[in-house]
Amino acid sequence: MRRLAPLAPAGLALLLSACASAGAPGAAAPEGLTRTMVTQATGGTADVELFVDRSASRQKVGGQPAAVLSALPLAYAEVGFEGAGPVQGRPQTVGAVVPKLRRTLGKTNLSRYLDCGRTAAGLENADVQLVRMTVTTEVKAVDGGSEIATQVSATSTSVENSNYPVDCSSKGVLELRIAEALTSRLGR
Repeated sequence: MRRLAPLAPAGLALLLSACASAGAPGAAAPEGLTRTMVTQATGGTADVELFVDRSASRQKVGGQPAAVLSALPLAYAEVGFEGAGPVQGRPQTVGAVVPKLRRTLGKTNLSRYLDCGRTAAGLENADVQLVRMTVTTEVKAVDGGSEIATQVSATSTSVENSNYPVDCSSKGVLELRIAEALTSRLGR
């Protein structure tokens, strides 16, 4: 993170609520890099660069790709995603989009899966805000079975004001739970 001016508490609060805003006009940011201009109450500004990791979690699973692809929607359902299916335009990929999650996915608190920051009171945003989540899993053939690459992308927004979505980062737990549910299904 690069900071050009110190952030006053009011500026930090504004940054946390607006860190997903667009960058400077004409400036192309690398994928996953978000540039945010913060105007402080004192009139100063700060240019902050945040990098959101969009890499996929990879696990090797037993089973040929066709069997893995057919078991993935059931594995997704087991962790709380209903209606997962093939992703159009992306062969060998299954995914799910949930436009509004509140507090939990299945029976698990969202904060177990995502880091979306904290409220001023110290509560996990993932547990108190609306969360939009997209999860995809691509299947590739490898020696002795298949490799899955699962990617989680999520944003959270305040219930009162959804104009300022905040990018969330995955804690890696959801990807592992999908892989475990898939391995269990393939072993049956």
